[in-house]
Amino acid sequence: ISVKNNYAFFKSGIDFIKVFFAEIMYIQSDHVYVFLITANKKIPLRAKLEDIENYLPSTVFQRIHQRYVVNIDHITRVNTEAVYLGNIELPLSKKYKKTLLKHMNIFS
Repeated sequence: ISVKNNYAFFKSGIDFIKVFFAEIMYIQSDHVYVFLITANKKIPLRAKLEDIENYLPSTVFQRIHQRYVVNIDHITRVNTEAVYLGNIELPLSKKYKKTLLKHMNIFS
């Protein structure tokens, strides 16, 4: 993806839907489907989470769990077991925690 592009078109069923990266809060894998979750939409894609993760800009999107990739800009809180996007709680696995914390702009 070119850094100039701040969006992509994703194939959902027979439609190609334009989604701005900033709108994507997180991506959830559920069996053969991957869902792009925005504040007001849940867009189903027939894809692998790994393929979506590799396609999205890695400066903004980070894997946090076997089934989840999160947009770092939407994170409001992190603890040892979970990532919060407002009142949405997503699991944080040990495998991805160190990488997530490196990615975040942390003042300590």
